[in-house]
Amino acid sequence: MNKERIENDHLAIPSKYRKLYDRVMAGKASPREAIKLHCLECFGYSQVDTKKCDNYLCKLYRFRPYQKVVKSPTEPVHPSNDDELGETDN
Repeated sequence: MNKERIENDHLAIPSKYRKLYDRVMAGKASPREAIKLHCLECFGYSQVDTKKCDNYLCKLYRFRPYQKVVKSPTEPVHPSNDDELGETDN
């Protein structure tokens, strides 16, 4: 039964993502690739829609693909050089 379901799922996947699906199902994919496939499946294999994901309740939300890199709010802030340019020591 599972083999039939996997084959049916495979046929429904856009050809662009079939190799990714095969790697994930064979256990040869990285965690990042598995998360990417999960997100793509969730949005019907639309990268554009996946980029707009706002499902904050999803346990994989923090790891979703196609997001802009955002610096952590806990990273230390480094003073810019502009601050030093205006100061003169007399």
